[in-house]
Amino acid sequence: MFTDRFIKVPVQIYSVKNAELTGKRELESSWIKFLPFELSDYGPTADDDDDVMDKTGIHLKSGHYFTAFIKVEEFEKLLNDHSNI
Repeated sequence: MFTDRFIKVPVQIYSVKNAELTGKRELESSWIKFLPFELSDYGPTADDDDDVMDKTGIHLKSGHYFTAFIKVEEFEKLLNDHSNI
């Protein structure tokens, strides 16, 4: 199947609707799928709330950047397991 070519990683998204209702910046758990051959680079990162480098910053060739809420080692396992399909 075509969708089997994609890798799925957990992310958190900003909810504009909730922010407008509550006045607070709230993130919701979600996911994003991308083609592994579109990967430009990746590395450990932290979010604004802490400085623990337990997330993975991912850049795609398109210029899109996002933070996956998994450790780099887990992300590398996803990549390596995907290439064995």
